[in-house]
Amino acid sequence: MIKKIIIAALAIPLAGHAQVLKTGGMKKITVPAETPSVAAFSPNGDFLLLTSPVYDGLVKYNIATGKTEKLTGAPGAGYGVKLSGNGENIVYRENSYDKNHLRNVALHSLNLVNGKRKRISKPSRNLQGYSVEGTQASIVNNSRKTIKALASGTKKTDVPSFSIDNSQLMITRGGKTTVFSPNGTDKSYIWPELSPDATKVVYYVAGIGAFVCNVDGTQIVPLGIVRAPKWYDNSTIVGMKDEDDGERVYASKIMAVDLNGNSQALTPDSLIAMYPQPAQKANKISFSTPGGETYIINVAK
Repeated sequence: MIKKIIIAALAIPLAGHAQVLKTGGMKKITVPAETPSVAAFSPNGDFLLLTSPVYDGLVKYNIATGKTEKLTGAPGAGYGVKLSGNGENIVYRENSYDKNHLRNVALHSLNLVNGKRKRISKPSRNLQGYSVEGTQASIVNNSRKTIKALASGTKKTDVPSFSIDNSQLMITRGGKTTVFSPNGTDKSYIWPELSPDATKVVYYVAGIGAFVCNVDGTQIVPLGIVRAPKWYDNSTIVGMKDEDDGERVYASKIMAVDLNGNSQALTPDSLIAMYPQPAQKANKISFSTPGGETYIINVAK
């Protein structure tokens, strides 16, 4: 199904603590009410992947034409969806439940150019994590790693993979999975992501904040409260600084931080801005609000 959607430009001033990124204007995008959340931003900034508030299904939103196309209705597809480096392939999850009502997760790849779809990981209760580097997918399941090519001619490379197992940060390298957890095993970890150059990892420690360190666990750099962190480039991370009362989020800003300790708020106090998705090649960052609004920020280094 293809729909025409309207983009509305907003002249909203952006404020920050210290300049990490040069900021331009923001655009508010009117998206379908059933898929108001941004799940991913294409590397070149030409389309968004949208999903429902509970991460069911995926819709491709073409920014230039304002049209949407339904890609899948799979339950859980919008949670952690990954794009290949060329923006032509996606990897998404599909949740299912067995006779004992236990959740299993399968992974699928979809070529957005030719529409070819295939299952790259069968339903499992032990999927720890997955990532996409270039045109390959790295999957850690039950502490074992498999690499799947997403396009013909892909040269597979065994870069470090990070995953979560029993709240611990794990690293898989050379076919072996071990506990990484650089801040100690008495902490709980979430949101690990490998840097574009595969030399560092950003992660979040529950109750403390975000950190970056080398893939060998050295040079730990604290970033402060930057939840759901994403790499904008090899030295800049974007995330959210949200506040809640235990039941609802009442304030949240999109933050940009660098490895030198500088931080900058990219959104105004008037918005509850959450879950940023960067498109570094296009110098843009997208985000959503709990009210179902979607925005794109123009930025530059």
